[in-house]
Amino acid sequence: MNSIKIDMYGGLKDFFDAETILPVYTIKKLSEVIAELISLQPDAEELISKCAIAINGAISREDFLISEIHELALLPPYSGG
Repeated sequence: MNSIKIDMYGGLKDFFDAETILPVYTIKKLSEVIAELISLQPDAEELISKCAIAINGAISREDFLISEIHELALLPPYSGG
């Protein structure tokens, strides 16, 4: 079994560990990983839906295929000056 490490930032750390590990049995689309996170923490759905998602440091689309070798980060919206 492989796994994906997902870095969580901001308010997501209220729902998940800062480094969350998900088991991966097959290569998945990013959208499937997001759905799995929501199933683990349904109360985080609204925040997750507003997040940008970075894979290997670049913002990615939900149809991107991921594997255990990718670095994945959920980036909640932020404000400041």
